[in-house]
Amino acid sequence: MVSSADAYRWQSGKTAPAPLSAASLVEGRALRNSLYMPLLVPALEDLLTLGVAVERVEAVFKRSLSELRQPLVYVPLLMSRRFWELAVAASGDPGIGLELGRGLLSRLPNNLTYLFDVAPSLAEGFGYFVDFLPGFYGHFEAEVLLGEDEVQVRLHDRGSLKASPAVLDYLLSGICSLVRRKVVALGLRDSPLRRVSLAHAAPAGPARHAAAWQLPVSWGQAFHALHFDRALFLRPLSPGNEGMIATLLALTGQIRQNNHPTLLVQVCDHISTHLSGDSSLESFCLQHHMTKRTVTRRLLAQGWRYSELLDAFRSYRAADLLRDPAQALVDTAEQLGYRDLPSFSRAFTRWYGRSPGAWREAELGGGLASLRGKSLHKLVPTD
Repeated sequence: MVSSADAYRWQSGKTAPAPLSAASLVEGRALRNSLYMPLLVPALEDLLTLGVAVERVEAVFKRSLSELRQPLVYVPLLMSRRFWELAVAASGDPGIGLELGRGLLSRLPNNLTYLFDVAPSLAEGFGYFVDFLPGFYGHFEAEVLLGEDEVQVRLHDRGSLKASPAVLDYLLSGICSLVRRKVVALGLRDSPLRRVSLAHAAPAGPARHAAAWQLPVSWGQAFHALHFDRALFLRPLSPGNEGMIATLLALTGQIRQNNHPTLLVQVCDHISTHLSGDSSLESFCLQHHMTKRTVTRRLLAQGWRYSELLDAFRSYRAADLLRDPAQALVDTAEQLGYRDLPSFSRAFTRWYGRSPGAWREAELGGGLASLRGKSLHKLVPTD
């Protein structure tokens, strides 16, 4: 098994250009609660092109489009969840992530994609994904495993809130495009990418994914994974440019180092970390040495109330937990910080319009389509 960039750089006899490593950028749990907003901007722009009103998109983030389009903006995963919920609801298309992800990397090059492009091998290119993906795309961590005949690049959902299928479709569409671009640029006759495995159950029209990615797709697998030909994955395909790589690594590190979390991000970090314990405003203020009045005032300036954020986190985390058929309702209530099951059940009914048990039965029993448009969280704008 190979699960770090250094391990498979060793396979090709190379070492990383030194200044940065995964350890220097992956700063613990907080990283897995935020998303680099420029990666979401292409999807946002396409959603506007499809006719979704600007006001609806801005209401998801409670920020103006001009603010969202700025570089170096990070948003909590809560906002990503809200955005993709809006995208599915507004388009009426559960596969909207496939559509919005097609031009992601060609339209929005960034340091991570540049690193992939200049890497001499796919192994080295995906090494940078292992290092930096959590810092850019907080939902996922990447892992590379070498087999006798193939290499798997697995994506593990480590976010404070689970990624919806649309989120995964969006990311995988971008990665597949990136691999194809490298193959075409190098003039390779055969693609090293063989197939895709997804842990999700197959949707109503599974052939759509195979057509979009031009690859066989397997559903209901143990992991989300891209499967590569081992020889082509490890083979040096182009001369390395160590000077360019070192520059890009330094710039990529600066994105994280120059990012100072907003109060909104800090609050969401606190809530996601302490949801099963004391996630109250008082506990946040005590930990950050701030007064309740100051926190409330500054959050309101960003359009939020602390109780609103806590309620949203609980509602989404509840849905994540209840999609596991082995998850007991009483355990779910405890993990969300409720004192008893009736309190949780009342809150869940307020969020989703039905009891936790009825919601899960419909969700796991194939009733998801009937819930679309009805189970959206109340914070998502519908006007």
